[in-house]
Amino acid sequence: MIHFIHFESSDRTYFGLPVTLINSRLSRWCNLSKCSWLLFCFSNWNVVDTGYAKYQGNRSFENTVAYLGIPYAEPPVGDRRFRAPLPLNIGRIEAETSGKILNATQYPDFCVQGSTGAGDAGGAGTEDCLKLNVYAPFGAKKGDNFPVLVYFHGGGYVYGNPANWPFDGWINQSPNVIVVSVYYRLDSFGFLAVPEFEDPRIGDFNTGFQDQIQSLRWIQTYIPSFGGDPSKVTINGQSAGGGSVELHLIANHKGEHLFSGGIVQSAYRVPTPTPAQQQSLFAFYAIHAGCGIGSVAIQVACLRNASISALARAQDAAATSGLTYNAFHPVLDGKIITDYPSNLVIKGEFAQVPLIVGATSNETVLGGNNFTQALQEAFPELTSVDLEEFVKEYPLSEFESTSQQFQVATGESILICSREILGGAYAHATKAWTYRYNQPNPTSGSPAVGHAAENWMMFDGINTGFNGTGTFTPMSPVEKAFAAELVAYWLSFVRSGDPNTFKLDRSPTWEEYLTTGNHPKQRIVLQQPINNSKTNANSTSRNELDKKPLHVRREMSDADKKLLKSFDRGPRESVHKRSRLLAGFPLYAPYLCPSLSSQCQTHPRLIRLRLPKMALMKISRSYHQHPSSPVQHLHFFPKLETILHRRLQMQLLTLFDVILALSLAITQVPHRNSKWVHVPLIVCNDDWASLCRHFYWCQFDRATDCTSSFRCGTIQDAIHEEDIHSKTNFSTERMDRQPLCLVMEEDFNGGEDVVFGSGPGGEGGSFWREVNMDGFGNGEFEMTTASSKNSYVKDGILYLAPTLTAEEIGSDNVLGNNGAYIYNITGCTFNETAVNGGFIADPNGSGGQVFDYGGYYAACSATANTTAGTIVNPVQSARISTLMNARSGSGNGSTKYGRVEIRAKMPTGDWLWPALWMLPVNNTYGPWPRSGEIDIVESRGNGISYTANGANFVQGALNWGPSPQLNSVSKSYSWWSNKRVPFSNDFHTYALEWTTSFIRIYVDTRLHTLLEYRFDEPFFEKGDYPQTIVNASTGQVQALQDPWADPTTGLPKESAKGRWSSPFDQEFYLIMNVAVGGVNGWFPDGQGNKPWYDGGADAMRSFAEAQSQWYPTWPENLDDRAMAIDYVKMWRHCDGN
Repeated sequence: MIHFIHFESSDRTYFGLPVTLINSRLSRWCNLSKCSWLLFCFSNWNVVDTGYAKYQGNRSFENTVAYLGIPYAEPPVGDRRFRAPLPLNIGRIEAETSGKILNATQYPDFCVQGSTGAGDAGGAGTEDCLKLNVYAPFGAKKGDNFPVLVYFHGGGYVYGNPANWPFDGWINQSPNVIVVSVYYRLDSFGFLAVPEFEDPRIGDFNTGFQDQIQSLRWIQTYIPSFGGDPSKVTINGQSAGGGSVELHLIANHKGEHLFSGGIVQSAYRVPTPTPAQQQSLFAFYAIHAGCGIGSVAIQVACLRNASISALARAQDAAATSGLTYNAFHPVLDGKIITDYPSNLVIKGEFAQVPLIVGATSNETVLGGNNFTQALQEAFPELTSVDLEEFVKEYPLSEFESTSQQFQVATGESILICSREILGGAYAHATKAWTYRYNQPNPTSGSPAVGHAAENWMMFDGINTGFNGTGTFTPMSPVEKAFAAELVAYWLSFVRSGDPNTFKLDRSPTWEEYLTTGNHPKQRIVLQQPINNSKTNANSTSRNELDKKPLHVRREMSDADKKLLKSFDRGPRESVHKRSRLLAGFPLYAPYLCPSLSSQCQTHPRLIRLRLPKMALMKISRSYHQHPSSPVQHLHFFPKLETILHRRLQMQLLTLFDVILALSLAITQVPHRNSKWVHVPLIVCNDDWASLCRHFYWCQFDRATDCTSSFRCGTIQDAIHEEDIHSKTNFSTERMDRQPLCLVMEEDFNGGEDVVFGSGPGGEGGSFWREVNMDGFGNGEFEMTTASSKNSYVKDGILYLAPTLTAEEIGSDNVLGNNGAYIYNITGCTFNETAVNGGFIADPNGSGGQVFDYGGYYAACSATANTTAGTIVNPVQSARISTLMNARSGSGNGSTKYGRVEIRAKMPTGDWLWPALWMLPVNNTYGPWPRSGEIDIVESRGNGISYTANGANFVQGALNWGPSPQLNSVSKSYSWWSNKRVPFSNDFHTYALEWTTSFIRIYVDTRLHTLLEYRFDEPFFEKGDYPQTIVNASTGQVQALQDPWADPTTGLPKESAKGRWSSPFDQEFYLIMNVAVGGVNGWFPDGQGNKPWYDGGADAMRSFAEAQSQWYPTWPENLDDRAMAIDYVKMWRHCDGN
């Protein structure tokens, strides 16, 4: 009797008949005959019933189903932010789904990411991320009792996306296990800590780690539905994932038996701080997120209401803050993590389960040359005596270079020592196997076996990127064979607790790690055969003794040794540093040879074309059957053909570019779960700043000789439509495709008369000097002058330079030490810049207008008086704008929807505040900030060690709101960091793109996007303002009105269909200035030895009296001190929309 019929797919035949026909006929026949035997259509085998929901999985191989994005806890959003996870509310899911089959065929959104430290910014992802992926054999069912592997990803507890480590290939190789990969909260979202979290009403410690625990609890209850055995669970992780496994081994699980084995790969063993040691980090984070006021409970409540982007910016800033403890990592909470992990291991207080533990040969995640300094920063509690012992343990004489010394000393301390500590403890208590992985990532361009090298081999050639992205590189047959051996070892351990039981026959025996006997402390070396380049590979088994220092223990050529010295760097900086060495783009692109230095004038960069996978597969098949120009095969996919031909017509690509791009594309094997192929191109920056200039790009084949295989062509800047590595998830749909008309172009080659005009009031110039000393609403300490010492042109560069007022009138007169001193500024422009020419409503209530003499005297005069505590502004600087041209009606001083591009070098010196920004010409919606403000870039002149974001940070922002007290800038600002290089070192291009749909601000390239703000809902709704407000003039409570509503309808004004750009739908003019100090919070109190307090009545005097402290940081040469501007360009949409 037939018990079931299983048809594989709807396009196959069975006895010559289509399966679809057989299925439909049999189903109908069964219904009619009330048959008792079971008929399973092929799709039913992809559905699992957990008892509370049914999930449809993705059949990724004939024998494998991946159930993706299964929730295991309640979403940690709203008030649940910074709190321990709640168990999944299955009643809620049952009510919401009503028995429907849920789609689990796509990877879910990953958890909010932090920065990798390679110049990117975090923020991508979602908070509703407590989900997991289950990879199971096809047809697995309850009662199969397959052993389970649970994988916790790495990423320094800061970033990581489980989709980048797929396990369906593992199941395909060994369809007798279940694998689960877990999403858990990261960075501040998962590991914010402060002592007040002892009160659970305020928050919880280690929420990201508690997410992992909750996932293990869910597995204990529901993995049987997928065919798994909850009593046979092995936990596995690499880097921070390996560190997580180590923490689970010593954690207080309150008697719960959540796992039966562990695999620790390159455990990231950073300090486990106490909550008290994280207090400064919490304070820094709260301040930078806009929540630095009030008690900790109030600050945490504020942080719970803050946007993800605000928190992402704050956590990224913390990473480069210079604080002693500057990372959000697991803490010693006293409940789950009750003591330092090493102490618990030494005392034998750990889970008694079998263990595999190991590391790669050349581990490190730190960068630099001074290993003692790096260790001091990584382990703040190290003393000078400790560091002296390190120097003795790692003498330079035992290494080939200082870089190798650095790599070994830091790598063994942070990543490798867990092999010794855990291996020894577990060998004594249970069973342990240890390894050294010695196969380089072939895409790294280095013979060094760096951190995460085994991930490339075990996960389909993966190299992870920024914000959850990843690139899969095709693997050779030898590499695939070696990977199969590694996976077999791992899954044998999962199935039996021993890596040898189900290993591949060709693989060597992996000897157990012992601390006693004839051969103590033996480990296996996992490495491809050295001389096999064709077919299946046997692993090289070399059981070797642990000893220090851990060098690359194989013969290397002199060239290899030279490369090793160049490339011993950790992955946190490898993307940036290695590309600058012109020796490869290890995480994203084909091998790039050192010989490229003769082709690229400066540094290579990466762009990637995003092309449909199916199209390229068809093109590839056609191309290999009939080798010719790939363009001839485009007819297999008309949409792709249309796209590329449109680019050709727009002259964004040349035919040569298309041929080379597709030649590269068809050599890539797309990952099976992706609909798209991201084709990497190396770009040599000839002049990155200018729009639509040509770039060189070069393709290399690492399998052939470098000198003969490179090909170069040209590609234009507009190709950045296809960039995918943007910290703001840059989308090709948000491009300004409108024709642009030039409004203004000033390259400063014409001299000061051309720039500032030749008339007495600066008439006829491109820019107008504002002369004022009232602090511009921010309490700034400078006066701005029309003097050529503060704003001048030299050799085609415009300089805006701050100088001391004492150089003109003497320091005693600045401070009033010789009696009261009155200073009247020459050429004051108050009448030109004040609203209504300086006339205000009569404060006596006459109904008329009177001249604002108080405002005039504040702007044009100052009195130094020691009794009153007042002084003359101690610094003179420059503020220039296009206001006069904008008001003239000439159309060349302002823009509405278009582009602004400024190439500038930021100034150097403590408390300098450079800004390139824009204000509305007419204040259409009322006074600031109702009519808006666009800050293209602001920065600080303080050094990179300044803890509130120094000269290596720049910020872009939009200011808007119905009143100054309700300015919503906190919802629309963002930073970009140049890592350890200040923006005062060189010129950078700061660009604004502005349409009816969005505003984008970036530095040099859209890859470095400061801010991308979409007009996807009215600004009044974005602001989430209170319903009422107190009138400052009358003191009366009144309803808050939408200042941007259409006055005729009262509804929000649409700038385009479904788009609301008000107040950014009017003419704006450009301002460039260098401010000094101020009391508006731009320089936070208590940061960087700030010599004044914003709330102090004598703030400016305190600043002036500390001149001996800050003035030495200002370069003597004015050109070096100043903000330097190379050119300014402004465009508008030619149609005005």
